[in-house]
Amino acid sequence: MIDPIIQAILMFMAVVVSIVGSIVVAIWNARDTATVNIIREEYKAFLTLTQLQVTNWQMSHLYCVAKEYPMTKEMVQATVNPTLTEQQKAEYHLKEMNVAIYILTMYEQTVWQLGQSKTMFFHGKRAAFMAFIHRYFTNFILPNPRMRFWWDSEGGNLQSLFEKETIGDYNLCVMPIISKAKAEAKAEAITAKIEYVDKTIDFVDLFGVNQKRTKPDPLGTTATTPGSNP
Repeated sequence: MIDPIIQAILMFMAVVVSIVGSIVVAIWNARDTATVNIIREEYKAFLTLTQLQVTNWQMSHLYCVAKEYPMTKEMVQATVNPTLTEQQKAEYHLKEMNVAIYILTMYEQTVWQLGQSKTMFFHGKRAAFMAFIHRYFTNFILPNPRMRFWWDSEGGNLQSLFEKETIGDYNLCVMPIISKAKAEAKAEAITAKIEYVDKTIDFVDLFGVNQKRTKPDPLGTTATTPGSNP
C-alpha cells in the first residue's frame, strides 16, 4: 500500500504537471496563431503596396532598388506631360510624398514588431519572419535615392514624423549601406579620373526642380532652392 501522504503528493504533482502542460500548450498555440496573424497582416500590407504601385505607376521610382533607380526615373519622366500646370505638378508632388509616408510607416511598423518579437518567449519564427521583412526595407527600398530625399532633413524631412526608435534603426541599418555605396562610387570616380557626384540621394523631382532645402534662417523657417536643372 502507498503511504497516503506520498499518494497525496503524487496526486498534487500530477495536477501541477497537468496545469503547466496546459499552459505551455496554450502559449504554444497562441504563439503560432499570433505568428500566422502577423504574417497574414504583413502580406495584406504588401498587397496594398502592390496595388499602390499598379494604380500609381507614376511613383514607380519610389519602389525600385537603388541600382534600378536612374533607369526607372527616366521611364517615369518619359510619361510625364511637359505641359502640366503648376497645380498638376503640385498634385504629383503630394502623391509622391504620401506614397513615401506609407512606405516609411510600414517600415516603422516592422521595426516595432521586430523589437516586440525579440522580447517574447517562444516567438523565434515570428522574429525570423520580421527580420526578413526588415531587411527588405533597409537593404532594398530605403536606400532608394528618392526615398532618401523624403527621409533626409535637407529633403522632405519625413523623419521628423517618426519615432526615435525608427530613426535610430534607420541610422544603424540603412546609413551604413549608403556609406558603402558612396565609398564605392568615390573609388570608381578616382579610378576613372572623373568628378565624384553623390547619386545616393536625389533632390531633383520628376520635373527637374531641385528641392534641396537651404539652411534654416534666423527666424527658423526653411526654404528650397529655386527650380533648376543641375
